[in-house]
Amino acid sequence: LYTKLSDSNRRVACFSSTDATANPAVFDIYKDSASPAASDLVAVIRFMGNDSASNYQMYSEIVSRITDPTSGSEDSSLELSIVSSGSTVDPILIASTAGTVEITVTGQLTVVGNTNSITSTDTTGDAVTITASSLTTGSALIVYSNSSSTSTRNLVEITNDNASANNTTCLYIQQDGSGNCVRLVSSNNSDSALYVDYKGSGGYSAHFLRTSSYAGEVATIRISGPNSGAGDAVGISFGSDIDALFSCNVTSAGVISTSTTNSTGSFYMYDLGGTRRKVPYF
Repeated sequence: LYTKLSDSNRRVACFSSTDATANPAVFDIYKDSASPAASDLVAVIRFMGNDSASNYQMYSEIVSRITDPTSGSEDSSLELSIVSSGSTVDPILIASTAGTVEITVTGQLTVVGNTNSITSTDTTGDAVTITASSLTTGSALIVYSNSSSTSTRNLVEITNDNASANNTTCLYIQQDGSGNCVRLVSSNNSDSALYVDYKGSGGYSAHFLRTSSYAGEVATIRISGPNSGAGDAVGISFGSDIDALFSCNVTSAGVISTSTTNSTGSFYMYDLGGTRRKVPYF
């Protein structure tokens, strides 16, 4: 069947149903094969046009493919193909394998909308996996906002909402290289780069554990600043509503250690009257 129409205001073809029930109008493309097999193409819908040299050119197509023709457990895939730089590429693939449906996007994915939600029913797998093993200077994930709104909000939020999930770690980061595992850069002059709000009745707001077997002197926590002579620059500031500044269980090393040679740099504490006291070296 070949239909040609030069009138731009009319359809080349139209299939109409006058059925007034809730049943849909159905258009079937049937491949009546006596020996269907995996990887067989069921149907292809092509969208054709001319290029600048008047060549008959396919610009996009939809491909239906059999991946498993076994009766009762059939699987299939649907491919969306387009032309990029003169070559056909398959940016979107929807495939089913043994009851598991996967959507594969090849290339850059841009999602525009107010709400985008991922709901996973998997129990032992991952809801989202990002693999970026070819990176050189790029990033696997960037969360960016340039909003000027002064409303309170969280750019990234992780919530473990079940109190019984005692062995769940909300955020786990592993660094196998020699670089920083976590780096915080803040230009805020009135608040904190890191704020920990611990609401438990026991345990710790922060726990730093060094499991290295290195025998030399290694600091578990190091606080430094570029301005060694900047007067009252504070490395650690303790609030006035805590019971004790330090609770130490150390038997083989000093509680406080400093090696600064700056005349104004040392370790200070404030007494109950608010007077700053210099703590001698240990």
